[in-house]
Amino acid sequence: MKSTKTLTLLLGFFSLTFTLRAAAEVTWQAVDANITFIKQAERLIYFDSNQVILAGKECLAIFDASGDFSQVELMASQIKTQFTQPVCYLIASHPHDDHLLGMAVLQHAFPDAKLITHSKVSHLFTQYQQALSDKLTTFSKSVALNEKRMEQLEPEQQVIWHDKITKAKERVKRWQQLTLQRPTVEVEQQTTLNLGDYPIELIPVTAHSAGDLIVYLPNSKLLLSGDVGDVLPYAGEGILITWLQTLKTLQTLPATKLIPGHGDITTVNSLTTTHDFLSALQAHANKAASENWPPEKLIQSFDFNEKATLVKTELDEKAYRMFVETGLKQAAKQVLLPTN
Repeated sequence: MKSTKTLTLLLGFFSLTFTLRAAAEVTWQAVDANITFIKQAERLIYFDSNQVILAGKECLAIFDASGDFSQVELMASQIKTQFTQPVCYLIASHPHDDHLLGMAVLQHAFPDAKLITHSKVSHLFTQYQQALSDKLTTFSKSVALNEKRMEQLEPEQQVIWHDKITKAKERVKRWQQLTLQRPTVEVEQQTTLNLGDYPIELIPVTAHSAGDLIVYLPNSKLLLSGDVGDVLPYAGEGILITWLQTLKTLQTLPATKLIPGHGDITTVNSLTTTHDFLSALQAHANKAASENWPPEKLIQSFDFNEKATLVKTELDEKAYRMFVETGLKQAAKQVLLPTN
């Protein structure tokens, strides 16, 4: 049995292999002849994003990019092998790190592709470029720390981890060359693109963030919702009033299926559950404000009668508790916003 010191040090190396193992757990699913759904590893469904490849006769579009750069590199490599069409468009559903920052990897892999975002994302793009720089700095510090930890291991253990650290340093050195280039296309109103006998409709909304892009695929009757349509949504930065309106509007489209930002492909009927959850958060926050509840009562007294449809695993339960707390706090802030 390894010593406690050795076990503790080995735990520090987990981050060096975690992304590669997670990338291996990602699944590719052909939804139809035009749509390939790339689903995150089950244990990362609340931490990293799904991705979707849209294929027309003339070109491809990639919807969202994981925050796991190793996975994005692998995806780009597979796209080059499996498809003959060029990648014309990179579509970011919104500016959160797990959807946008990996676009830097795709921009490097497909330099002719146009990055498409909501116009509000473009207006604040400098801060997202800084977020990429911060992420790369964190990677460098992590590798340096783990290299120091390796030096404290027994010689036989150093041999095991030497190759892992060497490969991690190579990846980080490669990623340090990445830049997140500004969007080529800024969407302010509903816009239609054609990939070659395959139209895609871009719908800008304000919901999960200030700048969300929904993609409707009329030929497939499918919605790419990003995090706007997550069955258990994170509302900590959302604008609930317009989010609720957006969910109602999306349900009027002739779509039957939905690919959310996180989790499995589902039907558009799941938007009702998303709406009910967000509506319950808002109603509870309104009641708390009207009755001047203390903050702890706001969180502790929340009860969602459809919780069983959202929580089926221990991971779901952890996410539910976090999303309830952050969602209620965000809803409470918006209750207090001036109406004029």
